[in-house]
Amino acid sequence: MPGHVYLVRPGRADGWAERLLVHDDRELLDLDLDLSPGVGERLDPTESLFLVCTHGKKDACCASFGRPVVTGLGHRDGRVWESTHVGGDRFAATMVCLPSGIYYGRVTAEAAEHIVAEHDHGRVVLEHYRGRCTDDPVLQFAEHTVRIERSLLGLDDVIPLSAAPRPDGDTDVLVRHPAGTDLVRVRTTSAEPRLTACSAGVVDSPDRFEAAPPPVRT
Repeated sequence: MPGHVYLVRPGRADGWAERLLVHDDRELLDLDLDLSPGVGERLDPTESLFLVCTHGKKDACCASFGRPVVTGLGHRDGRVWESTHVGGDRFAATMVCLPSGIYYGRVTAEAAEHIVAEHDHGRVVLEHYRGRCTDDPVLQFAEHTVRIERSLLGLDDVIPLSAAPRPDGDTDVLVRHPAGTDLVRVRTTSAEPRLTACSAGVVDSPDRFEAAPPPVRT
């Protein structure tokens, strides 16, 4: 039976998403996983996709908190999808915007409505914003720090440029924004052991990030 699949490469300027018509699922076996744009129909920026993790077999939290988000958002002409594991169980419900690759965490049904509306207008929602899936956690934290410090909400207002480890274990992250660049010194420590999933007995000490000293404006 014919149907559509979506091909996505997350990213900032180089991110893209395309819709591809297939007549048989076996056609997917012939797709080149080293994807380049042009295989399908390019999606308009106003057609961003939203994934909500509801993978209850991985962690019951994802289903418990994710399903109400999906139900609240509805289908929205194929823009909202339930997904398997996307990482960050302790942030359930988690939501991914594509092709930007933006992560949101601890999303409620009400917050999801706001996130979709703001995303369609080119803005992030800082209360639930976790950064981009294409950036490692240190870069995500540095970006978030600058966004809060400068009250910047545009999707591409803040871009981490580089990360340089320091002898003391901290990391200096250079971050670009409309007014110039900031240098954020990120310190990584281990949080106190805690339950990090709904699954019984899953205790971990996740990384904890802080800016020390405050961001240096340049």
